[in-house]
Amino acid sequence: GSAKDNWFSSFMLSVEHLTSWHRLFVDPLSRAMYSSDGPDFEFVQQRRREGAGIHDAVWELAWKKSGPEMASLERWLEEHEGKKTA
Repeated sequence: GSAKDNWFSSFMLSVEHLTSWHRLFVDPLSRAMYSSDGPDFEFVQQRRREGAGIHDAVWELAWKKSGPEMASLERWLEEHEGKKTA
C-alpha cells in the first residue's frame, strides 16, 4: 500500500558519499498535529472556533483518525506514568 495509507513517510538521507532511504513512522498525535490534509485542518479550526484549546483539538483529531492507537497510548501512559488523560 501507499505510504499515506500506512501512516509513514519515506525520506532519503545523504551523508557525504553515502545515501540511504528510510521510512519514518510517527505517533498518532504527531500525525494529527502535522497533518496537511484539508479536512484535518478544518476540524482543528472548527474546534478552536468552538472554544477548544489547540492541545484538546489535536487530541480529538488524533482520536478521530487513530482511535485504537490512541487507546493504546492512553493505556501505556496510565501504566507507566500514572497519568489519566480523560
